[in-house]
Amino acid sequence: MFADSKSDTFTYAISSDLESTNPITTSDRWGLTFDNIQYSPLFHVEENGSLTPVLATKDTVSSDGKTITVDLRQGVKWSDGQPFTADDVVFTYQKLADKANGNSDKFYINNKPIQIEKVNDHQVKFILPEKSASAVNNLVTENFIIPKHVYENTKDFSGSSLTPGNVGTGPYTLESYKQGQEVRFVRNDNYFGEKPKLKHVVLRILTDPNTTDIALKKGEVDASFVLPTELKNLKGHDLTVHAFSEDRVGYLGLNTHVKKLANKSVRQAIFYALDKNEMNKAAYLDKKYYNTPTSFLPPKNSFATTDVAAYKTNVGKAKALLNKAGVKNLTLNLGYTSGDAAQKI
Repeated sequence: MFADSKSDTFTYAISSDLESTNPITTSDRWGLTFDNIQYSPLFHVEENGSLTPVLATKDTVSSDGKTITVDLRQGVKWSDGQPFTADDVVFTYQKLADKANGNSDKFYINNKPIQIEKVNDHQVKFILPEKSASAVNNLVTENFIIPKHVYENTKDFSGSSLTPGNVGTGPYTLESYKQGQEVRFVRNDNYFGEKPKLKHVVLRILTDPNTTDIALKKGEVDASFVLPTELKNLKGHDLTVHAFSEDRVGYLGLNTHVKKLANKSVRQAIFYALDKNEMNKAAYLDKKYYNTPTSFLPPKNSFATTDVAAYKTNVGKAKALLNKAGVKNLTLNLGYTSGDAAQKI
């Protein structure tokens, strides 16, 4: 949802504060938004699952599938003017792979570490302990590179922030952060890509959807993510609606460490009992705003398939499976992200 703006600042309303601004540990929605604004990955993942080079120019996989060589973009500078090199990439991945920092799982294959080595200033290689179909994706995407010259003396990378936190290769750099209020960025004049047209970007933290609606109506924010259920409250104002795919799949995960869910029949019963289309319609109102995938991959991903077993709502089958498992009066404790409006609905 967009409002008209003639200022040199783009203000975007976000639904919760950032859990982390540290690229080594970030996994939350708005933390990753922060990282995408200030930092750059080697490759960016497109909606269809293809990779677009960012700090890299290409990757080459060896014939045995165990070495991935990545060529790096030349002439890139950090926002403080220092040159970006392979040393920064090796440094970042060493911190990502450090188990002490708490986010290292994808840098191990069967508990064996993936090694990264500098070939020269503009090339690195990843050496896998064994073949892995997911390794390329895991290694080169959604990992934001940090500057070695800034953080080489930092001892702890496990926290929710890094100090200083305003040196990156992205289009903007952090100007100020008022927790619970706003994150303010200023244009990075050393950015290697097309120069951003606006001088400032602001993420304004508005946790109440009603407050977001009012801010949009008054023009206090230029844009926000809103659910279709909120659109009726915004009609009649000078706002433009753009429907877009987030290229992600919402899912319900079951905790098999809980005794009553360790039984496969019980888990199957839950999925046969659920009506996914009804749940999606409650949150998104109209099919034009959602898909109901049968794969764990988003429908537009080039590897997504419908040739899998699907759970179509069947209450009778759900009851039969519970009877088979000898389970009666099943109750579940459901956890969800309170800041995610769709999950809340």
